[in-house]
Amino acid sequence: MKCIKRILSAVFVLASLSACSYNAVPMTAVGGNFYTTNEEKIPGRFVFAVDDTSLTKMRVEDASKGYVCAAHKIPVDAEASLKTSIQQTLPLVFEEIELVSTAPSMESMRRDGVAGFVLMKVDHFQPTVSYSQKFFGADANASVELNVGVIVTGVEGKLLATSVNANRSKITDGGMFCEGGADAMGQATSLAIREVLERTAERISGSQKVREAGRSVASARK
Repeated sequence: MKCIKRILSAVFVLASLSACSYNAVPMTAVGGNFYTTNEEKIPGRFVFAVDDTSLTKMRVEDASKGYVCAAHKIPVDAEASLKTSIQQTLPLVFEEIELVSTAPSMESMRRDGVAGFVLMKVDHFQPTVSYSQKFFGADANASVELNVGVIVTGVEGKLLATSVNANRSKITDGGMFCEGGADAMGQATSLAIREVLERTAERISGSQKVREAGRSVASARK
């Protein structure tokens, strides 16, 4: 039995020393399970944008940490996942909302009957994955810290400014060649995105200022 353990350990060490790169690409994670005291969506027309400069923070060259599997890189690219998740979550909060490429001026918002502009910005994204050796292969332990800032501006000024965060983790089998770290990281990132967007939806939906701005513009359009 000791001999078998030594052989398996040697095989795993050799696998760890063979440098490879396993890309972690998180799935879209809609923040649809959020709490709100309002039965209806926010009325009126709203537009939104995701800050492109901050969105690049969702790409990390290597999330792998620690001695075990140290030669293997786990690049993370969650940029598209976060943007798509935002696009699919906000319509659950607003009756009418659309993506724009640039922030509208207050003059254009008044002219076009836009009640508010939602800007989402990535403040912090920290993914890490470590491995713990077991009898055969390793376990991959991924953790993700994500912080997103949200600002809603109306025709008369700022309606809401908040910051939401999530810290989620996922443990999976690391695989014989440490490839499981990418799967663990992808799942942990998706969980963090979903939690951040659920908290974002809760805060926007619960903002009376945002709702009043929407109702005001919606009434004027009738």
